[in-house]
Amino acid sequence: MKKHLKNLIDWSLQEVSEGKFHLEFSINQKKLEEIEGELGLRILMTDRHDWDTGDIIKAYYGQSKIEHAFRNLKNPYHLALKPQFHWTAQKIKVHFFICVLGYLLAAIVWHQAKAHAQFKGTLDTLLDTLNNVRLATMPEKTKTRGRVKARYNLEEMSDEEALIMNALEIKDFHYNRPKFQGVSCIQLTPCLTH
Repeated sequence: MKKHLKNLIDWSLQEVSEGKFHLEFSINQKKLEEIEGELGLRILMTDRHDWDTGDIIKAYYGQSKIEHAFRNLKNPYHLALKPQFHWTAQKIKVHFFICVLGYLLAAIVWHQAKAHAQFKGTLDTLLDTLNNVRLATMPEKTKTRGRVKARYNLEEMSDEEALIMNALEIKDFHYNRPKFQGVSCIQLTPCLTH
């Protein structure tokens, strides 16, 4: 490393008077460009001596994905860890677990949308797009007494929303709800229309 840094800084030190000195320095731009050409723009240091260079570089670039996940977990509009309204350690741990689980499920949906619907936006944009998809509950008029029958209709969607819904295979979930041991796994919250 020392050999690369040699002559990087041009400097001169002059004694102006007894005990007082004047230092002038500048970065040798030509030498800096040579160093950047040989070494690149970043120096990665690690204590993982058993890793090869490719693994170190892959781990470095993977760091941005982790930072992106933390940024998503701090997003106040979607998937936020806070505010939390718990005070005991156990409940805080459960709250964080549920938030991280929600993030992981949303990330899976995001990857599915990118793979099958060629969705180009961020996870945040996907959640905003899916938030625009609404299911209306339409009560059917009946002359008999008893339980009111209802039918469900998806409201009109944009082409992008329809493409994502088809790619995720959730366009007809209001008719064919997935079941786990005979119990419906999702609860849609429809808006009631007149």
